[in-house]
Amino acid sequence: MKPTYLIIHHTATSRDKTTFAAVKKYHIKKGWGNIGYHFFIESDGTLYGYPQARGQDQVGAHARADGMNYKSIGIALTGNFQMEEPKPEQIKTLNRIVKDLMKVWKIPKKNILGHREVKGALTVCPGDNLIPYIKELRADVKDSNNKDDNDLLREDNIILRREKTELKQKYIKCSNKVKSKLDVIRQLKVALSSKKTWVDKLLNLIKKNEDN
Repeated sequence: MKPTYLIIHHTATSRDKTTFAAVKKYHIKKGWGNIGYHFFIESDGTLYGYPQARGQDQVGAHARADGMNYKSIGIALTGNFQMEEPKPEQIKTLNRIVKDLMKVWKIPKKNILGHREVKGALTVCPGDNLIPYIKELRADVKDSNNKDDNDLLREDNIILRREKTELKQKYIKCSNKVKSKLDVIRQLKVALSSKKTWVDKLLNLIKKNEDN
């Protein structure tokens, strides 16, 4: 599976009392083979992923609507966010993992969804109190193919360094050619000079013979 969506859930249970181990045990009892999510965030911000949870390229068991189990990574936070608020530690971890996954899988920000935002999903998950954070996250992050000024500046510097290197190589190549040509000219001059000297000697010898 190549994920193209990130689906965010709540466990709909007590935020502070629910644990990864308990949810995993419950899902395995349901015959799912593992916890249904790919990532799991406890109340203190602790993050669980593979190998404790599902691998990122494995089909999930967290959102059947629109075939989302086959094209998304599921991220769950402990809590019932219809009645309680997510903790700052959870939101911090959520923001970090979402941004990392967007980069790894080239997932556009429009595909970061709360479970109930999935087409055809009949659920309140991930709760009224988490949805605003998801919307804020979508507004805050940049798509993996969008580049900020720092990215563009870094690319410009890379291009300039590459062009400088290419120019230097061309200069060295041309310089070597010029040196080779100069060597040929010098050798030719020496040869011509030697030839002239030999001819002069021959003419002088002929002239002496004529005088005699």
